[in-house]
Amino acid sequence: MKGRLLSLVIIAGLAPAAAATEVTATQSDWSGGPGLEGPVIEWGAGFDSTDAAAWRAIPGQIALATSPVANPTRAALPGEAEGAIKVYAADIDLDGDTDVLGNAYHGDQLIAFINDGGSPPSWERQVIDGGFDEALAVSVADLDGDGLPDILGGSAAGAEVAWWRNLGGSPPGWSRFSIDDDVPGAHDLAAADLDGDGDTDVIGVSFVNDEILWWRNDGGAGTAWQKLVVASGFDYPTKVAVADVDLDGDLDVFGVAWHGRQVAWWRNDGGDPIEWTGEIIGEGFVGAHWVHAADVDDDGWIDVIGAAMDLRQVAWWRNDGAGQTSWRKTVITTSLSGAVSAVAGDLDGDGDLDVAGAGWDGSGRMAWFENLDGRGAAWEFRNIDLGFDQSSSVHVADVDGNGSQDVLGSSWDLGALAWWRVGDFAEHGSLTSSILDCGGPVDWVGCDWRVVMPGSTAMTVEARASRDPDRMGTWLPVVSGAGCSGLPRGTRYLQYRILLESTSEAASPVVEEISFTWEPMVSPAPRRPRGRVAP
Repeated sequence: MKGRLLSLVIIAGLAPAAAATEVTATQSDWSGGPGLEGPVIEWGAGFDSTDAAAWRAIPGQIALATSPVANPTRAALPGEAEGAIKVYAADIDLDGDTDVLGNAYHGDQLIAFINDGGSPPSWERQVIDGGFDEALAVSVADLDGDGLPDILGGSAAGAEVAWWRNLGGSPPGWSRFSIDDDVPGAHDLAAADLDGDGDTDVIGVSFVNDEILWWRNDGGAGTAWQKLVVASGFDYPTKVAVADVDLDGDLDVFGVAWHGRQVAWWRNDGGDPIEWTGEIIGEGFVGAHWVHAADVDDDGWIDVIGAAMDLRQVAWWRNDGAGQTSWRKTVITTSLSGAVSAVAGDLDGDGDLDVAGAGWDGSGRMAWFENLDGRGAAWEFRNIDLGFDQSSSVHVADVDGNGSQDVLGSSWDLGALAWWRVGDFAEHGSLTSSILDCGGPVDWVGCDWRVVMPGSTAMTVEARASRDPDRMGTWLPVVSGAGCSGLPRGTRYLQYRILLESTSEAASPVVEEISFTWEPMVSPAPRRPRGRVAP
């Protein structure tokens, strides 16, 4: 979806009334959450309060919250993906909807499914590479800095890490480039600017060589790479994740070791090349296969989620932060047989992070775990699909563009990729902004917003303005593009409220941006007194 935009309020300098300058305040991100009543001098990412409205499910959007679907319906993506091992979602053609990528390990294929934006979506299947031996890893990043999302892939039999340049078009064209042809066991890849030089580097694993690796993007064009080692002797790594663990401004690396039964992280100590300091987060994590970075308890510090196949376990470790990273484990479940993959996302739109998981053993299982207390201490197991044989990976994204997170999965045995809608939308919801201080008395000019409203949905906006932030007065309806004539002139403080409605369990209005415009009012200059003035 769209990138995060911090909203700005620019208070214009005072000028004569005839040349008053219009000022616009915009909010297009609410991911900071509720509890900020105000007054504030700008709408950033926070707001006052919400009722049955989702503000974190899709960053940069507001939609109705959802309640869990009792029996989610599987929606298969077209065609076969023999030995489907990974699924990933991203908008690779930049048309505003979510496309899907998958690896066919036995089919030696890297496949894209282009979303047509319909409701429900239809898909165009595109084989990006049909000769990528034992395709095992997939990720998306702009590696050449041209603004288009490129694709990363790892090949097991070919021992290769490669990328495909996005040439644009619909569907996009692709051109393959090799990063490294000596990476036996290239099980997973990620991309980030590790060295802070402004271009995107690549991070990955070699489970044959027991290494966590990174490749420096020399020059930023994706055509020259320097291979460097984060860690060696890490016994059979299968997954990496990247995040600023210690909040020091640079990116650190997480990893998981299957044979080593460990979850670990490596601190980025800077330098050229980067020096790394390793620390074990958890041991005895038997069958450790997956690691994912997310702030599970919403305390501002990045935590880590892991999946262990032999333990049937999904767990998370709390980063206690406070300048020293210590870790406390909480088990989410011990009932996901062959727990092979787990990722975080706000699946019910209540503002906290839930976890979705894939289980390899038995008939295969896709499931999600509801974060009941918002702090990751209590979880409820919710089935998605009990017959998705040998479920091999899971991903979370808004597949159908309706403002809620969906779950995607890959099935090794079925040779298939699919997605599930796991939440039904509430009928009504609302979000109330922080009170905005406009800096002085103003004359209200207008308001506007950007919203997607599928059939059976509606959105209205109300606003109120006052001279006293403790007495904001009555809510008044306002109309996009039609001015705010009902708001009293000469007021200084502004607050809006968004009201959402839906008569469809599968659809919600999705708010992307809202703005208000005013002109500062200038007090007239004092009159010069008549007559004689005393010295």
